Amino acid sequence: MTLLAGALAAAVAAAGCGGGKERPATPQGFKRTETKYFAFAAPSGWRTEVRKPQQPQSPDELVAEAVGPAGTTGKQPDVVVGVTPRSGTSVEGLAQIQELDGKTRYPGWKVTARKDADVAGADEGRLIEAQAPAEDGTPVRTFNLLAMSKDRTAVTMFVAVPAADVDRARVREILDSLEVRR
Repeated sequence: MTLLAGALAAAVAAAGCGGGKERPATPQGFKRTETKYFAFAAPSGWRTEVRKPQQPQSPDELVAEAVGPAGTTGKQPDVVVGVTPRSGTSVEGLAQIQELDGKTRYPGWKVTARKDADVAGADEGRLIEAQAPAEDGTPVRTFNLLAMSKDRTAVTMFVAVPAADVDRARVREILDSLEVRR
């Protein structure tokens, strides 16, 4: 799914305990992925990997990716979490970058919701929900959860999933599981 792969890369490129809510519980049937900068949970059967990004902007950057099984349309849901320690931008700046990138890269990409988000360990958070057609016309929903700690650690969680599989993939529980640690 080219739309998903490109959006994942863009989300990571743009992308500690401060404020925010307390550490989220791991939902039943999920496994938690933890790094020194962030943690999140995805369904247990999903393939998860933590690595350095292909083109890091700083030596401390990390990327975690969770890929689920093919859904009703034959496409897999993807979750990518990226961190940029000592970020020079704000959550609002990250949100503007994500929206501009989506509008310019993907024909038909449309924001459906934009709101503040409460992320454990973060001082600020935003959630941008959007929809775009994949190359084969399948409607894909995207969720950009952007968080910033008091120490300027920027964490970006990007979820892309066929629209028909949002509930089956348990997207809201994945989003709610994000924790910023520095």
